[in-house]
Amino acid sequence: MKVSTFIWKLIMYRPWLFLINVSLWGIFHLTPIATGLIIKDFFDLLTGEALYFFSIKSIILFFMVFTIANILANILGGITHNTHDFSMQSLLRINLFNHILSKNHSNPHLSSTGETLNTMRDDADIAGGLIADIGVLPNAILFGIISSSILLSIDVKITLLLFLPIVALFILINVISKTLVKFHNDSRIATTEISGFLGELINVIQTIKINKAENNVIDKYKKLAENEKHFLLRNQMFSSIIDAVSSNTVQLATGLILFFAVGGSLAAGTLTVGEFSLFVFYIPFINNFMIIFVKILKEYKKTKASIGRLSAFVSGSSSKVLLKKFNLFKDDNDKYHSSATNLSPLDSFSVKDLSFHYPSHKGIHDINFNITKGSLTVIAGEVGSGKTTLIKCITGLLPIYNGRLEWNKKLITPDIQEYSNFAYTPQEPVLFTGSIKENILMGLPEDTTRIENSLYLAALKKDLRDMPLGIETPIGTRGVLLSGGQILRVAIARMFMRKADLYILDDPTSAVDIDTEKSIVSRMMFENNSTFLVVSNKKTFLEAADQIILLKEGKLIDKGTSDELLERSDYMQSLWLRHD
Repeated sequence: MKVSTFIWKLIMYRPWLFLINVSLWGIFHLTPIATGLIIKDFFDLLTGEALYFFSIKSIILFFMVFTIANILANILGGITHNTHDFSMQSLLRINLFNHILSKNHSNPHLSSTGETLNTMRDDADIAGGLIADIGVLPNAILFGIISSSILLSIDVKITLLLFLPIVALFILINVISKTLVKFHNDSRIATTEISGFLGELINVIQTIKINKAENNVIDKYKKLAENEKHFLLRNQMFSSIIDAVSSNTVQLATGLILFFAVGGSLAAGTLTVGEFSLFVFYIPFINNFMIIFVKILKEYKKTKASIGRLSAFVSGSSSKVLLKKFNLFKDDNDKYHSSATNLSPLDSFSVKDLSFHYPSHKGIHDINFNITKGSLTVIAGEVGSGKTTLIKCITGLLPIYNGRLEWNKKLITPDIQEYSNFAYTPQEPVLFTGSIKENILMGLPEDTTRIENSLYLAALKKDLRDMPLGIETPIGTRGVLLSGGQILRVAIARMFMRKADLYILDDPTSAVDIDTEKSIVSRMMFENNSTFLVVSNKKTFLEAADQIILLKEGKLIDKGTSDELLERSDYMQSLWLRHD
């Protein structure tokens, strides 16, 4: 998407707010023109050179009126500017977050956690912030044109000298803008690397300790920290030098005016004291105009890079998802609740000619099977046969390259509303910091009966009785205070809290003992005619299955009951014996 198109669409998100912002900053930037002319007349009146006769009281009154108007415009403009800035950034961040939550976000090559956070924080900040700053620019330019015209009409030579250092600053910053963007990007990449490293480090602390790799990890962190420090300091130093040069341009311009005005025009009588005071008064405002112009020019170049990263983040979807309009202050979470659905109750679910492949060309090819209501279908196969890949394609976590999914013989697509009929427990479930109950509910209303039933189905009640705080027990970061089997069963209980037509589990009993496994399977079978799709090579599931889907090297090689497959399939017999 072009930067100009992006900017225009963001402006049209809150056009009235943009117009108010422009209007208030118009008052702020244009009132100094009148204030400067009043100061000029005041000094000319004192020296008897005033062209218009105003009393001292009138001049002071005018001065106070315009000054108060300027102060009020500055205060209100600041509030509007911040509100506008917040609105633009929030729109981008919420659309990015909604994109992550959406099932359409099925790109298997996702950014790292650090890169994702930086995109949502920094790129949204840069791109959204530019829109609010653009509201200041038209009035700053108008002030520059009007004030320059007034000063040129007084003394062309001094006016040109006034603009000389300011124009030189503008040219300098424009020349070094590529270096500025490069330094900014380098520091951003360094920050991303260390953020991603720390995020991953938290999840593997136990592994690091077991392998006695603490010193190596610390060395790695030090290298990343040194790298970040180098690029951040370089970027900050470069920006500080530019800011220092910009701020001192005012003093340089004032010095030039004093030198030539006092030494020449004032002494020759071609420049009045009032006109001299007007030059001095306008200098900081003209310099501020140039600083604003240069700042927006720098932001524009940064925004171009940020828009590229934002568009890459939503790769596979239209860039329009970044600019989708909605009410920022309306709670729209209901559309994600599992009770929301646009599918009829399940009678049958079909997988037809389903294919997906990774860059290595491994994947699944032309998978076909049908699931009927109230049945248990088990997907079995050796490691690497494509079981988890198939489940991820069905749940929308991976894209479908070929084939289709049908719900009651109607085509379905990976959409958050349609997949609300599914409930899913992955092979490696993720728990969040909080209590067991918070992880089971995940924002759902508290229903004691349903919670009890979910705990029963997940065979988790006995474990809770051994915990002093029961279901309120905190689990630590990513469930670090629970065993592997307990983490799996909390995730299974979380799944059963969702009212779903199809429950999907990927190797749900890999970390539990045989008795617990049998309890979970037997309880699932009596769960109100529910429908299950399970990945497992365990005999408990295979014996209970109404249908077994046998996968090998990404292909469906056979399907049937355990008795049928054991009778005719050597591959099934091999899997059966491995789990004897």
